[in-house]
Amino acid sequence: MGAAVSLVFFPLLAVLILLLTRRMLRQVDEYMRSVSTTRRLLRWIGNGLLVVLLVWTLVPFYWMVATSLKKDKEIYGFEATLIPRQPTLANYTRLFAATPFVKYLRNSTIIAVGTTVLSLVFGCLGAYALARLRFPAASSSPGGWSSPISCRRPCSSFRCSR
Repeated sequence: MGAAVSLVFFPLLAVLILLLTRRMLRQVDEYMRSVSTTRRLLRWIGNGLLVVLLVWTLVPFYWMVATSLKKDKEIYGFEATLIPRQPTLANYTRLFAATPFVKYLRNSTIIAVGTTVLSLVFGCLGAYALARLRFPAASSSPGGWSSPISCRRPCSSFRCSR
């Protein structure tokens, strides 16, 4: 189930990054005139690392899709090919014909959605309790629970005190 969700999530993430990059490139001329060379170099290094991480994340998904389009001889042969020589959908027809894949997918989706909803409900209840209610361990906890409690009242500035 995680791979199926990732196959949907990561292309959407790539499209979002592309759209944001196009938007940022419109403003790059004014911005680059005011930024020093060192900051510009650091920005290029950071963007390069993001591209490396994106490729590192997307290559296994490409490999999974490319392998699913290969014939058995090409998968288990001695040569590893990046692009299928003769792409085929026979593996997908065998998947849907020989196994109850749709049933498995439905069961996994029900479990994933149910777990997410329960986690959100209990997480919200716990967060509300930590933020709003008083309890004895709040003053003795080492900063982890005291920060939401210290900002209990609305503040006029960014400084919140008890």
